[in-house]
Amino acid sequence: MHKILYPFTFMLLLSGCGMFHANNMANYATDTALASTDSLDVSAYDTNWTGEGEILPKNYRNARYSNWKLQHTNLYVSFDFEKRRLIGTAEISLKLHFYPTDSIVLDAKYLDIQSVEVKNGTSLVPAAFSHRDSLQLIIRLGNVIEDREALTTLKIIYTAKPYETTISEGTAVTQDRGLYFINHDLSDPSKPLQIWTQGETESSSRWFPTIDAPNQKMTQKICMTVPDTLITLSNGLKTSSKKEMGGLRTDCWEQKLPHAPYLTMMAVGNWAETKDTWRGKQVNYLVEKPFAAQAKTIFGKTPEMMSFFSDYTGVAFPWDKYSQVVVRDFVSGAMENTSATIHMEGLQTTEGEYRDETYEDYVVMNYSTTGLAIW
Repeated sequence: MHKILYPFTFMLLLSGCGMFHANNMANYATDTALASTDSLDVSAYDTNWTGEGEILPKNYRNARYSNWKLQHTNLYVSFDFEKRRLIGTAEISLKLHFYPTDSIVLDAKYLDIQSVEVKNGTSLVPAAFSHRDSLQLIIRLGNVIEDREALTTLKIIYTAKPYETTISEGTAVTQDRGLYFINHDLSDPSKPLQIWTQGETESSSRWFPTIDAPNQKMTQKICMTVPDTLITLSNGLKTSSKKEMGGLRTDCWEQKLPHAPYLTMMAVGNWAETKDTWRGKQVNYLVEKPFAAQAKTIFGKTPEMMSFFSDYTGVAFPWDKYSQVVVRDFVSGAMENTSATIHMEGLQTTEGEYRDETYEDYVVMNYSTTGLAIW
């Protein structure tokens, strides 16, 4: 760097640190207020820049603040197909980020919270909690936490009811329901039975409690209990599969590298799976069974794309595997979840349709995003 730039750079760093500290102090006050005020309007705490000029655009939204850092999440879920509900248990480990506190604030949008426990030594004890405006779960720990290296672990039993709550509509992502049941009652013979999730931008907290912000990172394990006729997909690798009573099966998937909560995904359905590889890693394509013969045509250039981006950027694909699944009635074109991209049904084409429209732009764009998302 040229010497003349050093003073300017140093001034930028100082001003940046000052702004960072001021923002954190203000946001800490917000976090404390969330934990201590019983009649708080949560929407008032959206952080929007309203200054003038070209330094920052109006309606600028800075990085989400939390006094806690996610570390790991275990989810144990099953499904009530008739009512389109998820029955879940979440085990969440966090570390203190900044200031001593006796509370944790989680996003839990419209979840029905049955119980909350906090680990005290080796045992779990009930924790007092409130569910502010059915959006944020405020948990009282019973004592002040000061050690930033110590894990605080919560166990939350809850039910997600995505079809019994208000949803918003958008452009890039048309709905924010978070969890979607397709043909849940088998009333439409033209559609398969499916469940899938869509977390972008802050919709994962509609089906599990978390700190639903992209600047949080966590490892995770998801165990899904489903009818034995269906297959499952999630982030990372499937580490176990166990038959259960009543024609059910429990599959567990583990994501061992940290990633953002909005990239957490599940898919349940009756797809045909075509297996491929790239440098020893699993590369899988999941399509509806009538399109199984076309799966390699539709997605078969994926390993070549993975090599190109890995070599061009100098960053090899970091995740344990890469799967692509096509779902019905998706609320966007595609979603680059960690190690498992969801695509809209338009990618399922016949040989003739593929010659007219390959959708390779979707395949390569979403691979490149998930492949570099470790940053």
